[in-house]
This record gives sequence, C-alpha cells and structure tokens, in this order.
Amino acid sequence: MKRRIAIIGSMWLVGLVLTVLTTGCPLTGTTGSGPTSGGNSGSGKVSDDFWTTPAGSKTDYSFSDTPIPADFFGPGSDAFSGTVMLMGASLDPTNLGPADTIIRRSEDKCPTEVGESVTVDVEIVALSLVSVEPITVSFDGGQRTEEWDIQVCLSNMPQQMGMMTITLDEEDCGTFDTFIPVTPKFTFISSNPGDNRFVDCGEPDQFCEPLELTGEDNGWVLIDGPGGYNPSDNKIVNVAEGMSFDSNCDGQLNGMTMARSTCFQPGIECKNGGFECAFNDEAEGRLNGGGGGQHQSFLNSDDDTDNDGWPNDCDNCPEMASPDQTDSDDDGVGDICDNCPDDDNPDQADSDGDDIGDVCDNCPDDANADQADADDNGIGDACEGKVDPWQSALGTYSLAGSCTEVAVMVTLAMNGEVLELQGFPENGPIALVCAGNDATGSDVTAFGQGGHNLSMVIQSDGTITFDLEQTGTQNNCQSIMTRQ
Repeated sequence: MKRRIAIIGSMWLVGLVLTVLTTGCPLTGTTGSGPTSGGNSGSGKVSDDFWTTPAGSKTDYSFSDTPIPADFFGPGSDAFSGTVMLMGASLDPTNLGPADTIIRRSEDKCPTEVGESVTVDVEIVALSLVSVEPITVSFDGGQRTEEWDIQVCLSNMPQQMGMMTITLDEEDCGTFDTFIPVTPKFTFISSNPGDNRFVDCGEPDQFCEPLELTGEDNGWVLIDGPGGYNPSDNKIVNVAEGMSFDSNCDGQLNGMTMARSTCFQPGIECKNGGFECAFNDEAEGRLNGGGGGQHQSFLNSDDDTDNDGWPNDCDNCPEMASPDQTDSDDDGVGDICDNCPDDDNPDQADSDGDDIGDVCDNCPDDANADQADADDNGIGDACEGKVDPWQSALGTYSLAGSCTEVAVMVTLAMNGEVLELQGFPENGPIALVCAGNDATGSDVTAFGQGGHNLSMVIQSDGTITFDLEQTGTQNNCQSIMTRQ
C-alpha cells in the first residue's frame, strides 16, 4: 500500500514511502498498436496529475544503513541513523486541494480500444513534504540534544524526463506504468533561526543523487467512458489551468498548472460492478539498483469527513479520524472503527448491540461490552451457563386455536442442529430459525393453502404463541401451544 524510495549516496541511505492522491489528469502519449475508436481519447494538451501524501501513510526516510555524518548539524553533532516520518504539505490548499506533488504529461491522450496502450513523456514539476515530528539530533556523545524538522522538495536544478504508459484493459478501466526520475532537495530546519542545513541532490559533489521511481499496474478509469465515470461524483479537486505554485519550495511562485485531463482518472478502478478507490500496490523507487518498496495512489479529493488526510472513498474509517489507517485483521475496516480489530469481519455484525462484533464477542447474543470472563473459558460471564430457551422448550405440546379445527399434538425436536416443529397438519417437519425466545418458519400449509409464514414466541408461563400469516391475504390465524 505504500511507496518506499531509497536514495543512496556516499554517506547515507534514504527510504521514502509516499501515499499518492491524483486528480483527473491524463496519462498521455503516442498511440500503441490498434486503432482508436473515436471515443474519449483526450484533449491532446499538456496536463498535470496531482498527488498527495497523508500524515499516516508511513512515508519515511531511514538513515540506518548510512548515517548522516558527524558534525553535519554543527560542531560536535553525532552521526544520525534514525528514521523520520513525512507527510505532504499542500502546495496551495485553496486551488490545488491537498496535493503536494505534481506530475506533468506532455499530452492528454488515452487509449479507447480494449488492449490498446499509449505512452507519453512526463516530468515531476513540484514536491512538498515535511516531517510529521522533528528528529532528535544528539551532540558530544549524547551530552545534549536538539530537534530538527525536515522538508523534502525538488532540486533547484532541472528534473530529468520520464515516461508513462497506460493500457485500457476493459471498457472503462485499465492500468498504467511509470518511470519518473526525481532529484530531491532536503532542508534540515533548526530550532535556531538562520542555522538550517541544505542538501540539493542535483548539485555537484553531494552525497545524494537522483532516484528513479517506477510503478507497475496502477489503476485508472476512463472519464466519460461507457460507464459514465465523472470525477466530480467523488469530489475530486478540479484544478484550474493557470494556477501558480512554488515548484521547489523556495518561496517563489515559479510554476503554473496545466489543464486537467479530459479522459484519464488515476486512483480509481472498476470493481464489484462499479468504481472504487484503487491503490498502486506494485510501485518501487530505485537508485542504481538499490533500495525499493511500495507506494499507493488514489483520489485527489477534498471529501474528507473526519479530516484525517484520507479522502472518504479511500479511508478505511471515513467517519473516525484514522491517520495511520491501521487495519490489523486486513478486512478493509480500520482498527479505530472496527468492532473486532483482530478478527476479519467486514460486515461488522453486532447482534447484541454492545459494540463488540459477533465474531469476537464472548457473548454474541447478550450485551457485555466489558467482555468479563471470570473463569477465562472463552464464554463471557453474561451468558455463562445460560441455556438456549428453545433447548429447554423441546417436547410435546397440545396446539389449540384458530390454526386448527380441533386441538392437535405437535412436537418440538432437534434434527441435527436444526429445530423442527413436527406433527402440524398438512405439513412434514417445519424447520425453524431461532433468535432468543422467537422462532420463525416459512412456506407452511394451513387449510389447504401453502405460503404461510410461521411465528412462535415462548411466553413467561411456558406456553408458546403460534401465529400464521399468508402474505397479501387475510389467511391469518393464532393458536397456543401448551406443554403435555
């Protein structure tokens, strides 16, 4: 689910994980084999993709293998080999939404025939990441410490060109592959103004170099294709053309957005008969054959109910802030809103309403939020020793009332694990579904007509009410079962 980029130089190893959100922008380029269909093939203009990095994406830089050298942070500073967590810092919240990264395509062009591919030159034109928390740098062998924030942006030097290829795998959806060189710049921000440290990987004689970001089989959807996908339905930020931005975090508005795509929406896939958030699970960042890891991309949407940085369509707890998106049981529901965080239960069923899901509730039919279990036998105290009322109700009964012309003898019996009512006229054994003191049966025959629904309820005096109702008719009756 994450992207991990390793930057390797003569003095450090940097591992980066980016979580990516993209606006509706094209993956464009020269046409692959096969003719176009005249469908939504794009505007042909230069266009931008907008990505974002939520705080909980576990984006990080690791300096464990090749530490930042001693004295880098000032005289007496010790070598640093820790890890820094990073998140996106929006380039322009008003006009770009949460986007902290911009990838530019040379042409807005999409395949329109299934199996067709197009390829286009691309370039990263903006990057803005910051540390979630400061790193702690020690001095003089740990005698004192200082806190430093980190900012990661693009180099002041020109970026190299890469390319993207997209394929239409079905009518509305496909995959895209990327190769994007990235030359970063690091700013280490001291608590003492004016004492910052800078490392620009594009300048000569630095101990970091450009990296190569490659991605495979990332999801996308054809805008206004046969399925009628419209980015506005997901509140995807519609970035206007001509918006100024700071391309390399130098404080200058030296970049300008291009038109959004008319055909390409990354971060969405066709699934379960509709469109769903898609994660790029097979992307890697590599430099000179070293490093590697995962990243994911999804909507550049401002629809974020819980304000945790994850848009609702991609959030595993859309109504409860879950910036780290932890999902221990991998059931698609984040731990913070999962009523059984360690047991797979995507339906979140909770029969007794105690906020403990049925699959992990030691008394699933009796509310016991504390899950008290004094003897530690896996059965909660609230239901310890409790007998199923229908197990106690097994036996022979006299049934009398309007459901039969005369009183008849019926029996409640178990057939394996199924409770059955046996002996009711015109019927064989009637299978019953039990819930507490209630039991129901279906397709029961009475007075020569089938299709009745049966409802039975155990009363406090031990009798059982017996009601039949034929849906859509007046063929209803009531009787009482009395134990013999």
